[in-house]
Amino acid sequence: MTATFATGAFACLMPRKQHPANPLRISRRDGTLLLRLLEQQQPVITHDLLMGLAGGDLISGGALKAESVSTSVMVMDDDGPRAVDLEWISDHRAYGYFSPDGYILPDPKDLQSYKLDVAWWLKWLASELALVDTGMPYELVKGEAWDLGNFWVTRQSKVPILFARRLKHQSIAKKLMEALTNRAGRSGGLILTSSKRSPELAEWPHRFRVMSLADLLSHDPKWFRLDRDIIDGMFSPMSGGRSAERVSLSSDFRTLVIDGQMWIFRGEIQKNIIHLLVEAFRKGERLRTSDVLRKAGSQSPDFAKAFKNNPSWPRLNRYIKTDHGFCWIELRD
Repeated sequence: MTATFATGAFACLMPRKQHPANPLRISRRDGTLLLRLLEQQQPVITHDLLMGLAGGDLISGGALKAESVSTSVMVMDDDGPRAVDLEWISDHRAYGYFSPDGYILPDPKDLQSYKLDVAWWLKWLASELALVDTGMPYELVKGEAWDLGNFWVTRQSKVPILFARRLKHQSIAKKLMEALTNRAGRSGGLILTSSKRSPELAEWPHRFRVMSLADLLSHDPKWFRLDRDIIDGMFSPMSGGRSAERVSLSSDFRTLVIDGQMWIFRGEIQKNIIHLLVEAFRKGERLRTSDVLRKAGSQSPDFAKAFKNNPSWPRLNRYIKTDHGFCWIELRD
């Protein structure tokens, strides 16, 4: 498979990548649950909630490890729900509480909680992206960010791949920026995050870029897979992300970069809209919003609905302006 943006004679020079299947396969639903757990301060889930989300395979697969046992439960009485502390009842060798009808013994399974094994997740991520030079992930921010290894782009070049959870929190983003600033020898790579958004801070050190894993998911409805071709395209020598322009768009209209911030588009309509707006920006023109939507093949009444399935729209919306029926890209000072 050639890199996404390689065309013409250049494509012949790019390596034909054969990505092995990840042996640590997880379902689409379980993968979505993992992203949610990664965004919690403590990635812990109760047995009841886990079973309600059909996450049993995460236990058998080793992603979730048995953690603590709850010593309180919610019960209903005449005054509504209330919390009841459990006590160890030695005669029954189980936790329970006393009620007018005698001892009540909750199912021990319902009291069990499970914690995400972050080491398992980092191993899955490195395998899914076919990273090299992995070894032991280097912890950049304790419990929050790691350097995983390198991703081959061409036969001669590879880029660093980092992972950060809860990057939506400004305090964590600042700690990661400081760690990168103080660390030499790693530059021009990609920071993947389980957060759907990250705070607007100064430019990331050493030309690193941030991308939400939600933007990297494949369209496979059954399995939780990452589209490695997107990373290929981002770092290909022909990628729009390598341009020195403040606004650049890849040749297939898939990758937009504005002042170092990157957006990925997969749908043809969204890509067409962006292409029309970028071309107008380069000409210094404003377009009628209705004309842009019509030419792009959209039946949506506005851009918000046309991009409703793109989690990056709230960030992009800060650069795409509309007023009195016209639209344009406006850079920020």
